[in-house]
Amino acid sequence: METVYSDPAAGFLLACVAGVLLALFYDVFRISRALLHPRRRSVFLQDLLFFSVSAVVTFLVSLATNSGILRFYLLAGEGLGMCAYFLTLGEITIRLARLLLRILRAVDTFWKRRIFSPVCQFFTRIFKQVGQKIQKSRECAQKSHSSQKKP
Repeated sequence: METVYSDPAAGFLLACVAGVLLALFYDVFRISRALLHPRRRSVFLQDLLFFSVSAVVTFLVSLATNSGILRFYLLAGEGLGMCAYFLTLGEITIRLARLLLRILRAVDTFWKRRIFSPVCQFFTRIFKQVGQKIQKSRECAQKSHSSQKKP
């Protein structure tokens, strides 16, 4: 069995950076879940993808630092990096995403109430008037047609 002595501090720092990057990757899913409200199956598949990517990243970090030997401090570094991100930049990211969501909903509401709804009402009135005129002309045509048939 080969003994590998690499710098544990550098490995720990690399694991912390990997943890921050994994947390960023997970924030993509958190934001998409807040915006889209996916079904349970989709959430399951997203989690499966995240954990698969996390396993590969953890393996690559252990490969880069200890020739593939997994050490506890690497896992602790990834966990610490994720916690540091979620408690600092993650909070800011989620708040910005919520603010963006509120802005998009306000724009959507404005669009529906101020622009789309009046246009729909306008066309509805026009089509009703056109429909009424068509109905009257049809009735007149039927009356004139029935009066021509009677001898």
